[in-house]
Amino acid sequence: MKETFLIPSGFEGRINVVFNQQNANPIIVENDRRIYKIPSDGILITSSKLETGVLDQEYYYLDNNGNKEKIDLTELNKEAGLKASVVKYGTVGIYGNSSEQNPLEFLESIIASKTTIDSIYEYKNEMDFQNKIMKKTNRKF
Repeated sequence: MKETFLIPSGFEGRINVVFNQQNANPIIVENDRRIYKIPSDGILITSSKLETGVLDQEYYYLDNNGNKEKIDLTELNKEAGLKASVVKYGTVGIYGNSSEQNPLEFLESIIASKTTIDSIYEYKNEMDFQNKIMKKTNRKF
C-alpha cells in the first residue's frame, strides 16, 4: 500500500494510526496513496481498515500554510542524527486482545533526533501515549 504521512512541522515523537474505529473519518486516497494527516498529538483515529503489504511510505512535515518538507528515513540499526528523521516505520500491532470483536489495530512510526529518541522510548512516555489512545478511542487495554 502506498502511504503518505503529513505531520505537523517540528513534530518529534510516536505516531499511531488506529484503524477500524466507528464514528471516525475514513482515510483520504489521492493518486493511489493513502494520506494520513497526523494531528499534533501523533494519534490519528480512522474508520478505514488496516491494509498491509509492501512498504511504500513517504513522510512530510506540513506547515500552517500547507507547505511540505520531506522527512528522511533513517536506515535500520543506524543511530538517529541531529536532524529529526523517521527512525521506526511500518510497524503494525494491536492494543489489547486480538480476539476482541473490534481490536485496536494500529500502524506506528517514530520521528526522532539524537536529542529526543531516548525520551520517546522511556516507559513513562510510552504509557502516557497509550493512555492518550485509550482516551481518544474510549477503550481500555
